[in-house]
Formats: sequence, structure tokens, C-alpha cells
Amino acid sequence: MSNDLEIIKKLEQTIGKKLPKLDKINLFSVGYVQNEHNQITGLSLYNCGLKELPPEIGKLQNLTKLHLWKNQLTQFPKALLNLNLEVKWAWLVKVNPQLFGVSVDINALVKKLLKKS
Repeated sequence: MSNDLEIIKKLEQTIGKKLPKLDKINLFSVGYVQNEHNQITGLSLYNCGLKELPPEIGKLQNLTKLHLWKNQLTQFPKALLNLNLEVKWAWLVKVNPQLFGVSVDINALVKKLLKKS
């Protein structure tokens, strides 16, 4: 089992949901996408009831797409600052109600949140 798949297994335990392998991520996906080297490049956690991102996500060094539709996120792990992500959000009312359904730069958002704390 690759290191990325071990991280997915830990993530499944943390969120209490099975994360199936997907061909691609869409709006209502729950699961992950791998490249030809079995590295996780996409992760979708639609409606998983997340209030913060599990820190395991920061260990997925090849992750480029992270979809977090319909969660209630209020905090982000600092480890995500090192990833090159396109993140899609929805229902982040506690963070910023204008983020509903838009793609944002996670680095800029996290830096902004960290400055406030």
C-alpha cells in the first residue's frame, strides 16, 4: 500500500466515511483521485460534516484539487500552506458567506485567517 493510501485510510477513520477511488471529482463526490503513480491528486469531502480539516490532508504532497462542498469549516491546518491546491468551497458561513460555491486560493485564505487569530 502506498503512503498516500495509508493517509486515505487514516482520513476514513477520522471522518467515519469510506472514501472510494474515483475517476474524477464532481460537485457531489466523496472520494479521491489517483494519478498513474498511485499518488492522490484529488480529494472530495462533500457533506462530511467537517468543522475543520483533518491534518492528514496536509500530508498528501501531490494533492492539487480539494473539494469541500457543504461543510462547516472554521479552521485550516497550517500544513495546507505547503500544498499547491485549487480548493472549491460551499457553506462556509462561519468563515465567509461570500465563499459559497466559488474556487479560492487556499494559501491566500489561510494567511488571511491566520492573521485574524
